[in-house]
Amino acid sequence: SLYTGQLDLAGIQVFDRHPPLGNNLLFDAVTVENVPTTCLACGASTGFRKYGSRQQEFVDLPVRGSRVGIRLLRSRYWCASCKKVRFEAL
Repeated sequence: SLYTGQLDLAGIQVFDRHPPLGNNLLFDAVTVENVPTTCLACGASTGFRKYGSRQQEFVDLPVRGSRVGIRLLRSRYWCASCKKVRFEAL
């Protein structure tokens, strides 16, 4: 989308931009599926299952003097080896 190019963040697709609020810009975005290859907790390299998703908020570098907020929907994955849940990498 047009907004994805404005922010230039690899692996993230922006799908909406909210009207400016004062000097603040807010974008809604999703990560491009990035299934883990290794569990950071136990080191397993197989057995990951999607475990829903959660929204997280980040602050990016200013654009033309405006603060930029990004609401990012990130997938979570469950490791069959250690039973821990983790977010996909950014």
